[in-house]
Amino acid sequence: MTYEQDSPVEVRFPRDKTEELGPRENWSWFPGYVMQQCDDEYQICVDFEIIEDGETTCPVVYRDSTEIRELVN
Repeated sequence: MTYEQDSPVEVRFPRDKTEELGPRENWSWFPGYVMQQCDDEYQICVDFEIIEDGETTCPVVYRDSTEIRELVN
């Protein structure tokens, strides 16, 4: 499956350090959107706020299509 820029998706992302240390296939699904396609991966902005250097931000990750699914409302 391919995803267009700005497509709403769900992406695997660890909810906490414990989950991050476990198998990636057990990570939680979070909403996000496709920023761009980069070769065989997608750059995704995850709708999950984190505090980094005193600033609230949303993480940007790279995932292949097996770690992305359509966001169903």
